Order: sequence, then C-alpha cells, then structure tokens
Amino acid sequence: MLWAICNSHPDIRLSFEFRNFARLGESYTDYLARLQKSWWEWDLAGKRHTAPKTMHKAYNAVFLTRYLRKFRRFSRETIQADHVREVLAELWSGYRIVGDKFPPYVHRLHNLVQHDRMYRVMIYRDCRDVVQSTLLKADTSWKGKHFAQNLNTPEKVAKRWVKAIEKMEIFSADIHAIRYEELVTDPRPVLESLATYLHVDPAQFDHNIVRPTSIGKFEHGLSGEQLEPILDIAGPTLTRLGYL
Repeated sequence: MLWAICNSHPDIRLSFEFRNFARLGESYTDYLARLQKSWWEWDLAGKRHTAPKTMHKAYNAVFLTRYLRKFRRFSRETIQADHVREVLAELWSGYRIVGDKFPPYVHRLHNLVQHDRMYRVMIYRDCRDVVQSTLLKADTSWKGKHFAQNLNTPEKVAKRWVKAIEKMEIFSADIHAIRYEELVTDPRPVLESLATYLHVDPAQFDHNIVRPTSIGKFEHGLSGEQLEPILDIAGPTLTRLGYL
C-alpha cells in the first residue's frame, strides 16, 4: 500500500522489490550475480499466475534488461548507492525521487544509513497481524520459495519482527518510521509528515489508495496456540510500542 501511495505522487517512482540497494559495496560481478539470482527465483511464467501478474512480471523483466544494460558502465567499480540512483534516474527521467520497495532493507539499515542523499522510509505494524499475513502467504503464494521455510511458523516470524523493530529503534534518527495502523485510520497527518521528510507536496499523494481492512485480522486468523509463542517472543516489544 505504501509503495502504491508513493508511486501515486508525480515526483516519486519506486520499483517493487527490485533489491538493487541490498548489495551495495560489492563488486560489479557479485552485485549483478546476486541481483539476477534474486529475480530468477521469481519465475516469469507459473501455473498459478493470473494474466495481470504475468504482465507485471513481463514488465519487470523488461525493466531488469534495461537496468542491466545501463549498469554495464560501472563494470570496473565497486557498486555504490550513487550508481543505482544514476541508472534509475535515467530510466525514470522526470521523477525527483527514485528508489525501491523491499521490506528486508530494514535488516540492512546499518549499511544504508552510511549513504548520503538517501531517504529511508520504514513501515511497521502489529506483530500479530504480521504473523497472520506471513503464515498465509507462506502456505499459498510463497509456497515452494526457498525463503518461505524461514517464515513458516509463528516463532520464526515473531523473532524476525522483533529484530526489525530493534533495527528501526537503533537507527531511529536516520529513518522515517510509519505506523501502519495510523496510516490506514488517519492517513492525512501521516502522509503530511512523510511529505515533509521527502520534501514533496502532500496534496499530490492519492489518499484513496489507503484502506483499513487489514487491522486485527489475527483475531480470526490465529489460534490461541499460535498466539502464545508470539506473545512470549514479541510481547515486550508490542507493549513498548503500545500494541498491548
């Protein structure tokens, strides 16, 4: 949702989990190898793909091809944020802010905060809803993906959530954090604050994209047996953030 809201602004363009900021500081060869491996895993044609999803993946494949072609000029360099920014700005000329949406960036904040001229926007939500949503995906759309095995129990997801929150707290001065529940229940002040951080006009975000339908889904999607380990692991953090 936040990705769509940002892309609704005429000054902002973000790719969707392109992961091109995940391996900064590596050689050109290693950077490209990891990037291509990540995208290869999201196969273009699958049995469960709908036509719109296949078209979206085809667009991504074209985008990846163009990105790699332009990136060749850095073949003798260690890849830095400025290289990524330069290529994205060429591909998306006319946009003042270019970037990527990828949740695991939170686990690389210790690297990302070292780069100047980079906005770092992080969104977080109730751990219990995160677990409910993640377990559902691990058993459906993510089933068979190698990373799903790390997200297929309440304990695994809760531990990862706690680590993400702790990362955000450590680097709180270097990021802009958004509480999901505040975004979907009262979007105007949240988007105004985001616009101030990004130095853009808040009126040009599309508020109609916001929908509050995912709050509290854990109440019907998780059993008491599943909630118990979540609270054991994430209870103190949930309490500190005001969720309990």
